[in-house]
Amino acid sequence: MTAPGSHRPGIEHNQVDFSGPSKSTVFRNFGPKSFMEHLANIPAKEIRPGFFGKMVHGEKSTLTIWEIKKGSRLPEHNHPHEQITLVLDGELEMIIGGTKYVLTSGATHAIPSNVPHSAFALTDCKVIDSFAPARDDYR
Repeated sequence: MTAPGSHRPGIEHNQVDFSGPSKSTVFRNFGPKSFMEHLANIPAKEIRPGFFGKMVHGEKSTLTIWEIKKGSRLPEHNHPHEQITLVLDGELEMIIGGTKYVLTSGATHAIPSNVPHSAFALTDCKVIDSFAPARDDYR
């Protein structure tokens, strides 16, 4: 990161205040395939009952910020995407490759491609999932 007032030749500099949501601009473009947005401006999508996600898509990866309601269940499934899960808040029971885990605040788990997994929210949860390649089905 460049300090305010400094300049690196050949690099375009933009100053954007992301201290809060903006109602005037949906996306701020900084060049080909690059954008910045405040999380409050990204609409949540209910992907499955009780699973509300805000998705940020890159060309080769997807970052999803979930709010999961207590008692919500994600049935066993698998996908070609590698998935890294981080629980920010709450307790999320996951069965990954046949082993049961209870992920609590601060817990992470890397799930390789095509490994069967499921989830059950023991409490209301806030979770971040990273997927690679990008989840085109979430766009």
